[in-house]
Amino acid sequence: MKRILFYSIFALIVAGGLSSCSTKQGCIRQLENLSEELDQNGQYYTVGDWEDAADKFVKIRKNINKHRYTQTERRKIGRLEGNCVTAVAKGLKGQAKNLGSELRGILESLMDLVKNWKDDDPSDD
Repeated sequence: MKRILFYSIFALIVAGGLSSCSTKQGCIRQLENLSEELDQNGQYYTVGDWEDAADKFVKIRKNINKHRYTQTERRKIGRLEGNCVTAVAKGLKGQAKNLGSELRGILESLMDLVKNWKDDDPSDD
């Protein structure tokens, strides 16, 4: 199981390095990759892995805010963000019995981040 996690994280790092977030489509691809990674391997994540994933999510989100997107692209971004949050919730739910309130705090923090991004989105003006 640790080997699967190692290869998954390695693949995520490689995918992140190959798909630059310098273009708006590159940012969407990175969000797609993160969403898929969390969905497929989140059940094996440790708290540290979730923290790393949250950091990647924040970086992608900040880069997304640097670009202008169509309404269709924004819907896709929102769907992918929802997928990430859902994957986090599923992963944390599976580990909650062992880690209790620490994981709850991480989930609450991630939910606050998502709420703040929605509030800080300049395209809503």
